[in-house]
Amino acid sequence: MPASEDPRAKFGLTCPVDGQFFICQNSSTKFIGCCKVDPCTSELDGVCPDSELFVASYSAASGMMFLQQDCADPFNGSIWYTCDNARPPFLGCCMNDPCNNGCLDGNLVAATLSNDLKNASQLMLSDTTSTTTDTISSSTSSSTTGTGILPKGTENSSSGSMSSDGARAGMIAGISVAGVVILLLVVAAYLWVKRRERARQKSAYEPGLANGTSENVIPSHGSCQGKYSSPPNLIAWRNL
Repeated sequence: MPASEDPRAKFGLTCPVDGQFFICQNSSTKFIGCCKVDPCTSELDGVCPDSELFVASYSAASGMMFLQQDCADPFNGSIWYTCDNARPPFLGCCMNDPCNNGCLDGNLVAATLSNDLKNASQLMLSDTTSTTTDTISSSTSSSTTGTGILPKGTENSSSGSMSSDGARAGMIAGISVAGVVILLLVVAAYLWVKRRERARQKSAYEPGLANGTSENVIPSHGSCQGKYSSPPNLIAWRNL
């Protein structure tokens, strides 16, 4: 079965509440559904503990008619449901009808692949897909608990990258400092030129003040031109 035909991808099998969707076709108990732990391990052998069991769903848009599967003893296939109209769609085993109000708390039962090979094949993985899934699960556990050892040669690449980043940061800092210094020099030159201009303007007025002249001369009018002379009456009074 090609990877694109993995039933989890083909039918949009999901776990809307919690857990992951497992298909334990190689275990003694051929569990299918959502479990928070991996029930396909040799220790659990296809048994998902009730406390770790969660409802499963699927994409109703796939338009697939699911073939009947089985449920854990003693129910067999009598309580297997697929509910397109439920929100979200329900797939699995429940002791009440989940198509109306969902599967009530405590009524969810583990589902298993059917003993009818034709029905079971609809949700079975190919050997390649099954092996790949186990490998991915093992790799995920290793990456979670491992020490994070880098492949050979990666250390040198990382060191080189860090050195390059450091050099780039130093260059940027140097350019920034140089820009600030240039700006300060421009401001200082501008202030020096302005001071020179003010000094030149001040010295242009000082020669006139030194010669006793003033630019604030009151213009003469016709009646006030010439020397001032005392009135005749004032002269006669002085001669008395």
